Amino acid sequence: MVGSAPQALVAPIDWEEFGTAQRTRPLALVVDRVGERALRSSAEGVAARPSTLAEDVAAAAVGQREELVEAGLRRVLGRVLKLPESRIDARQPFGALGLDSLMSVELRNRLEAELGIKLSATVAWNYPSVRELGGYVLGRLAPDAAVAATELRAPVEGSGASAARVTAAVADLSDDEVLSALMGEAPR
Repeated sequence: MVGSAPQALVAPIDWEEFGTAQRTRPLALVVDRVGERALRSSAEGVAARPSTLAEDVAAAAVGQREELVEAGLRRVLGRVLKLPESRIDARQPFGALGLDSLMSVELRNRLEAELGIKLSATVAWNYPSVRELGGYVLGRLAPDAAVAATELRAPVEGSGASAARVTAAVADLSDDEVLSALMGEAPR
């Protein structure tokens, strides 16, 4: 390299071969910036474009939206914190996970790109866990699903049952079956 000026390179890339190399020798910076879904879709053809979290939520059934949002938040937060998604508990405060103010800005920027909505610079501090942020995001993306999930979660939290399971179960019921359950009547 001559001098200290930045240089650019334009070269054809075999995305399929690049993806194979990723499995044997990860290039974390490239995968982190470009995204795994973008690399996979590029390997499938230029016309393919990965869906955003907002598009996935809009296409999902109401009962699956809360779980989908939380999974998406875990994925994005995991990238920001350089943690595996499996180590992120939905109720654990972001600060306890190691999120600092600079990381919160990065989290906000990545979420804005994934969600297609503007978020406050303090969103990570106003909603300091995946569960709380997920409820807020769901409310912005799908207000009807957020109301249903919140109403169902309140009485379920203390009983140890999974709110996601209850939400999914209710989504499969007809209006009459839900009404009967709320009235305390036996299922027909």
